Amino acid sequence: MKEYKFLGEAVLISLLGLSSFFFQEYEKPFSNNIFSLNEYLKEIPEQSNILANGAHILEFYFKNYNYTDLRSLNKLNRGFYKRDGYTLVDIEEAIIAGQFSLIIISKNSNYIEDDFNKLNSYGFRQKKIEGYNLFFKQAANN
Repeated sequence: MKEYKFLGEAVLISLLGLSSFFFQEYEKPFSNNIFSLNEYLKEIPEQSNILANGAHILEFYFKNYNYTDLRSLNKLNRGFYKRDGYTLVDIEEAIIAGQFSLIIISKNSNYIEDDFNKLNSYGFRQKKIEGYNLFFKQAANN
């Protein structure tokens, strides 16, 4: 009976050790990155339209904006899409028309430098921060 008790305690201690390892490794960098966005969100008015991959996460932390979730098709055919029901809708024309004050693309997304150059050519100013590429809409006369 003592052997089983010792084995149970060893398993419990191992599980607790593993769980604390995972929380330290994955939770802290994410929360630090997400909160660093707050400083940059202050550059645009509340209720502005924001296009972001992972918009549901941003909406949880920063509620005063209108979010559209940015999607890509895949690594080879990325494009700029939003989901409408079960269909992906191309929103590149909306981006070109300036319907978004800010575009937020996480660095672990499928998007590459060619996509960023395209956004720059559409009149967005890029700002790189830890974990994210931010693209601010510039005034038409800039």
